[in-house]
Amino acid sequence: MGGYYSSFNNTLNDPAAGLPLIFRPLKDVSWLSITMLHNGNLITESRPATKWINGKRQVMIKKYMSIKSLFLEQRARTNQKYEHARGFLMDRIFDNEVENKDYFVPGSILALGSFFLGRIISSKGNYKVRLGKAPSSNLFFSRIITSSPSRVIMPGLLAGLTLYAWIPETTKNFGRIFEGNVLRNRWMGQYVNSWKDKYKKIMPNETFSWVDFRRNRLPSRIRTFRKQLINEFHGSSSY
Repeated sequence: MGGYYSSFNNTLNDPAAGLPLIFRPLKDVSWLSITMLHNGNLITESRPATKWINGKRQVMIKKYMSIKSLFLEQRARTNQKYEHARGFLMDRIFDNEVENKDYFVPGSILALGSFFLGRIISSKGNYKVRLGKAPSSNLFFSRIITSSPSRVIMPGLLAGLTLYAWIPETTKNFGRIFEGNVLRNRWMGQYVNSWKDKYKKIMPNETFSWVDFRRNRLPSRIRTFRKQLINEFHGSSSY
């Protein structure tokens, strides 16, 4: 049988000493490293295995640091683009503080409702009638309303008109940005300019303003109408 060693220097003669044992053939193996700790425990280490594990560990650390660096760089770029886009929107489109604070949220909700209203109006399922019983004018109207261009244009048109009624300055800013950055070609610019010239010639100088009516005239007229109803109610009750 092979003997046992408790250390590299002394042979274990007394098994009752309680020292850890090392199998004799492992003592002279060059690729093994045996270390005794201060508490008497022995650590047997395979140098090739340790070297291989350390190499894999270094590769994993380098990959992790590379991925982390790319992630942080991409996050910094994304934050920079977000701040740039936010500053552009706040400076070029949402520059009216009153509209942003008081009218943007209700106007957006109503615009969404107008969009779905346009979808309902232009739906073919709402105009299914018998040809023998339907007047020709109704058939012509339903065909126009449910045509492919109408189904595409009407929801967006109603939503845009609703936004223009509630947040006109923001809508105009968006239109200018869209016209200047998306519709840049010469033909579209000539078309827009000619349309504006014809609009100015046809429309009078003082036009009806839905924004002024909604914000100023409509509340006062509702107030006057309520007062008249209250006066009529009290006058009739006195008799």
